[in-house]
Amino acid sequence: MGYELLKALVMLLRGEGISAGEAYPGTGAPAVDGPQAAVGLLELDVPAGLAKFQVRVLSPRHLGGWGCQVWAARVSEVLGRAGMTCEMREMEYLDGLDCFCVTVLAQQRVLRGSDGSFSGVRMIT
Repeated sequence: MGYELLKALVMLLRGEGISAGEAYPGTGAPAVDGPQAAVGLLELDVPAGLAKFQVRVLSPRHLGGWGCQVWAARVSEVLGRAGMTCEMREMEYLDGLDCFCVTVLAQQRVLRGSDGSFSGVRMIT
């Protein structure tokens, strides 16, 4: 269920030219050699029909904090056009990864179809 939504969100970002991948709790962080988005599913509330995501936008130090903020704004714009409500958090510097990070929290209503599958993350055409 949630995996389908997570994968759809990653594909949405990739379709807009944003390097993105799934993020799962307890997995190691990737080497950050360019701007990228790590997408995680925070909550899937089936009765309420609500999915909440965390998108961590990572950008290497050599691009500066400004570069990270620009990419995070782009991620928020893409998600907003897909009908999601977004909140950008303050930028932080991650010493262990030697990169800047802006977390974007996003949520969207999802619908369960008659076949039990979920829909909600719309692809932009």
